[in-house]
Amino acid sequence: MDNYEKQVYTGRELFLKYDQDKLIKKYGLKHDEEYLYLKYIGTEYRINRRNGAVEYATGEEWTDCREYTVVMTIYDFLCCSLGGKAGKWLF
Repeated sequence: MDNYEKQVYTGRELFLKYDQDKLIKKYGLKHDEEYLYLKYIGTEYRINRRNGAVEYATGEEWTDCREYTVVMTIYDFLCCSLGGKAGKWLF
């Protein structure tokens, strides 16, 4: 596992510390008991509400996304724009 992938896992852990109900309300996110859903650069993504993993839609299936720039941009947007500055997580 390289350092970028390690950061993705760290991002997951930090994401889970945030109030998901506030994220849902602020951004009008589609959601169910298991996932938060959002669109980023024309692609459908979902975030597992229990473990923070990000997946993207590939046709009818969902695929685990470990692309550092995509995952961290999604986490950064959702979590840091709750009143903080982008790039500075509240932990």
